[in-house]
Amino acid sequence: GKIIYATVNVNDEVTLEAMQNIATGSLDKIEAEKKDFYDIQFLFIRKSYPAYMGSKSSANQTITWSNYNIDNEETTTTAAKK
Repeated sequence: GKIIYATVNVNDEVTLEAMQNIATGSLDKIEAEKKDFYDIQFLFIRKSYPAYMGSKSSANQTITWSNYNIDNEETTTTAAKK
């Protein structure tokens, strides 16, 4: 399939909710035909934390986010669940 990759560098102070809002807002800037054709993957990079990832399939209208443990800012995709 065809994939659009969006990598966004943000400050450590940027919250998970703010990153989700950035990604969701960016979808408004993409034409409907392209959203229906391309999968879209978001990667948010913060210096002191693991990357935060989300993706939207061309078949879906919503972004699915990786499991993320907010208490200690570790992703469950890279660390074992406790």
